[in-house]
Amino acid sequence: LEMSITFPCKFVSFYRTHPNLPGANVIARLSPSTKFHSIDGFFNYANQNQGKNIVILFRHGSVDLSNGEGACFGKFYGENVVLNYGGETQIKNLGELFKGRIVIPHSTLFTSPLQRTVESGNLFVEASGLKMDETKKLEELKEIDIGRFLNSTLNFIKKPLKASITALELTSLVLRWIDNPEKISFPEGESIPNIWTRISFAAGEISEASGKGIVYVSGHEITNRLLVAKLLGLDLSTCRKSPPLNPGGFIAINAETKEILYAHNIKGL
Repeated sequence: LEMSITFPCKFVSFYRTHPNLPGANVIARLSPSTKFHSIDGFFNYANQNQGKNIVILFRHGSVDLSNGEGACFGKFYGENVVLNYGGETQIKNLGELFKGRIVIPHSTLFTSPLQRTVESGNLFVEASGLKMDETKKLEELKEIDIGRFLNSTLNFIKKPLKASITALELTSLVLRWIDNPEKISFPEGESIPNIWTRISFAAGEISEASGKGIVYVSGHEITNRLLVAKLLGLDLSTCRKSPPLNPGGFIAINAETKEILYAHNIKGL
């Protein structure tokens, strides 16, 4: 079973082993196509256009989970979590893809203020050899505030939760996330509409910066996905058409024409 809707705590494995649960049958991947089918074609286009209106988004590299059980980090917990060796390798390899292949006079890097995205952004720049006119942290790019899900684990069925939320509440919220993620609100945390609003502000600043040259965004799973949707001109009700970003992959978008130019190491694209 392939999950098309990412969830902060990675309940993918649970649904793969429980495909008959209510709500599992509504999972469907809606994948837009890309303009270029080779990375060389994309790089040539970017160089010819001096990177204007191009936004490249990538997710921070892998980190070690706090308790070895798949704990949810979210917006606050793990604020200073750093990349593990695998995460560093993912970002360095990503940077190597760009080394010597992008020749553009103006570039900007945006990250969230959380350490894992800042570190990923810095590693990417170092590995790629790219020069940034500006590196900026945006509060709006912070990961979702998961409220009482904080420190919940993947093994919530087998072990008691360490957060103040019951397994029944958790299961119910997961099912509603799959059916209508745009209507979800995390107990004592953020709702998806809340995040959509703050991402809208970030998208405006990022789009404006891309008018001067290529923009790179080092972000988080949920906020990156909503940012992709916003840059593609999708509304909240159709944000599930936005593809998820895997660590070590990237997606390039033309912020003016609202099309996906190229996607690397992203399932479904």
